[in-house]
Amino acid sequence: MKKTILLLLFILNTALLFAQKADTLKRSIDGTGIRSTDDIIESLSKIKRLSKFAAFLNYSGLADTIRSKGSVTIFAPDNNAIAKLDSFYNVLSKPEHKWQLAAVLKCYIIKGRFTSKDILNLIRKNHGKVTLVTLTSELTATIDANRNIVLTDENGGQSIISTFDIQQKNGILDIITATLFPLKPPA
Repeated sequence: MKKTILLLLFILNTALLFAQKADTLKRSIDGTGIRSTDDIIESLSKIKRLSKFAAFLNYSGLADTIRSKGSVTIFAPDNNAIAKLDSFYNVLSKPEHKWQLAAVLKCYIIKGRFTSKDILNLIRKNHGKVTLVTLTSELTATIDANRNIVLTDENGGQSIISTFDIQQKNGILDIITATLFPLKPPA
């Protein structure tokens, strides 16, 4: 009897020792399964409503930069937001304006991992608003009357974070409802 119990304990301990860690976070975004162990650029490319933003990141060369650097938080505008300024983005998609496209896209990227809870805590600690430093500019984060986190760019443009905290191995992805500009917005 003692040998059987010892054998069972040995087998249980061995099984626990060699058990593989499962993905701790799995999420469905637009019907696409996103795991926390996925690369943030790969996930952007998989999510249908972010296809334009993902294409711009790849075209501008920022996708490779993001993959090679440390953790980032990306506030990605959805396709509807980008569609409102299609002509502007079409101009930036020309080879001679590639550097300007990269500058615009960098205003959506923050170094480091910031969850919605982190941003909310920073807003509360800073009396209702906090400045988030992006790679090319600053965004001001506040909470509106509907308890949404609102991002405001340097030109007064605003966007709401519609989908929070898509955890990735190299950062956090949030989806926003409008485009933001570090530069003078198009007329």
